[in-house]
Amino acid sequence: MDVVQLYYQNVRGLRTKLCAFQTATAANQFDIVCITESRLHSSIRDSEVINSTYNIYRKDRISQASEQMSGGIFIACKRYLHTEPSSIANNDLEQIFIRVKGASRDIIIGCVYIPPK
Repeated sequence: MDVVQLYYQNVRGLRTKLCAFQTATAANQFDIVCITESRLHSSIRDSEVINSTYNIYRKDRISQASEQMSGGIFIACKRYLHTEPSSIANNDLEQIFIRVKGASRDIIIGCVYIPPK
């Protein structure tokens, strides 16, 4: 693993942009995709978000019914990459970290969203 193509975007709601998102990720062959403010929830399957060539690590925001649905993050990694979740303790942030294992070294990639207060 000499070069990893990484893509990041704050999408501000992915459900209404899924077709464009899926087309863009398929056309650009990103190795890792980091998304903030996905606004996804547990009833949306990973396979509805991104194609099966990716493993996806999600953290959907669980909000109160009276609040507007917002937040949520994920990291999607090509399946040929050897990845595993990595945790960093901080409950004040929406965050996901993964370890990408390489032949000579590992790298840690994080996706962090700091919601406005």
